[in-house]
Amino acid sequence: MLDSFGKKIRADHLVVEEEISSGKRREYVSFYIRAQWINPTDKKVYIFYSDYLDYNPKDLLPKDVEVNIIPDNPNIYRMDLSWLPQIADKRLF
Repeated sequence: MLDSFGKKIRADHLVVEEEISSGKRREYVSFYIRAQWINPTDKKVYIFYSDYLDYNPKDLLPKDVEVNIIPDNPNIYRMDLSWLPQIADKRLF
């Protein structure tokens, strides 16, 4: 749906946030990127969150990131993270 009807915008003010969850044997840390965009039409600030990441990309953040939104409802979106390197081995220890 986003590929067909979406509009690509640039969101800035990127910040890495982390979320800690507990398992039976250990805690797990997940990271995600938060970005914001001011809609020039309605002058509202929209906050976008990436999918969870397995590592902290803080040192890799660009100035802004592409987000594909539905123009009539920017709360439906997908953040493009194709610029991030992939983890070579995702085995959990």
